[in-house]
Amino acid sequence: MAEIPKSRRRWVLPAGLIVVGVLMMVMGYFARGEYASAVWLQLGSAFALFGPLFWAQKRLERGITEVSREVESIRRETAASLDDLREVTLGHVRQRRETDEDAFRRFQEDPTFDNVTRLLERARELGGISRRGVRVRLPGTDFRLRFPFPAEPANGGPPVLEVGLEEENGTRPQDAAGPRVAVRGQLPVPWPAGLSAGEWAAAMAAELQALNRYPGDEQFDPSGALEQLTSLLRLAIETRTRPPSTNGAMPRLRPIIEVPNDEWAITEAGLQSLRSDAAFSVQELFDATTEEAGARLQGDGAVKLREAWRLGQRLFLAPGTVL
Repeated sequence: MAEIPKSRRRWVLPAGLIVVGVLMMVMGYFARGEYASAVWLQLGSAFALFGPLFWAQKRLERGITEVSREVESIRRETAASLDDLREVTLGHVRQRRETDEDAFRRFQEDPTFDNVTRLLERARELGGISRRGVRVRLPGTDFRLRFPFPAEPANGGPPVLEVGLEEENGTRPQDAAGPRVAVRGQLPVPWPAGLSAGEWAAAMAAELQALNRYPGDEQFDPSGALEQLTSLLRLAIETRTRPPSTNGAMPRLRPIIEVPNDEWAITEAGLQSLRSDAAFSVQELFDATTEEAGARLQGDGAVKLREAWRLGQRLFLAPGTVL
């Protein structure tokens, strides 16, 4: 015997109840006696009405079940989509770290204009360096080289990185034989696109000679300055892009201006330790002394704090101020 399809089976019981109800009402119509006739008619109408109600109930239950299944399916799909989104996002983050690492490697292998501006732009994008630029010491001298944000070329000319040469306290370089006048600013040592690092360094050497402060061939080391710049930019980028577990105890740094040694950084907010959460605001650099600040430090740690403290004071003081 062929099986009745499921869709048709749903109608069998309601239809049967309606038929039975109709038959009972017919019997009540022909039944003798008012009581018997009334009973049959009431029973018949009850059965006839129960059939559609039973069908409607089943339809409602089936609809609720289907909606529940759809909701569960949507929930599972949404959870899967969120997991996929997380994996895609993490994939982009890891890929960006690899791109940063490639940029550092290229700069170390070939310190060109494009490679240095790419790293400066990345650090600026992350908010890791000061808007006033970053400073590194020019080995063999007391000067600092300040590397600014890459700027858009003016009048359609070639891009230029407006590197500046300045004194340790942020003032314009002084001629060794001239009068001492402390004025904020830098001596421009521009690095145009297309100019090699060697040609740029030669132009800088000429400026030092004009100031009568060239340290000599053995001491002049522009590559050392670029190595310091690489380390500073790596610090600025990685403290904001690496998971805390890979940074050890290194705190979140404010935008960096200079890194005088391997324990302290001068930021827009003052001094910050690279090995702990110790920090000193610009105001504290002048309200306290290094002896008070470094009371718990001894040996090399105290020496490095004094170095960073003195440099921070000179950098944040008004030009010409005597401590």
